[in-house]
Amino acid sequence: MTYAPAEQRYFDADSHIMELPNFLKAYADPKLRDDIPEVSYSASLVTDEEVAVIMAQGGRHSDQHIQAQIALGDDLIAHSKEIQALGAFQ
Repeated sequence: MTYAPAEQRYFDADSHIMELPNFLKAYADPKLRDDIPEVSYSASLVTDEEVAVIMAQGGRHSDQHIQAQIALGDDLIAHSKEIQALGAFQ
């Protein structure tokens, strides 16, 4: 944003929102849950292992991951995408 003055703060929310694998099943009618596939990340940069770690942590990033993301500072948006980004899911 070259037109923004240096003292102006601005926020870029470029990480996008990612669904966790079970987001539909968690809210679906119990009679339909077994018929609903989990979200596939096959077209994503995220590996199945990364998704498994997040799900094993109750659908949350670890404190270590959060601190590593924060430590990226101004490089956060350039190096943190998809489900690994902070705020990508809830």
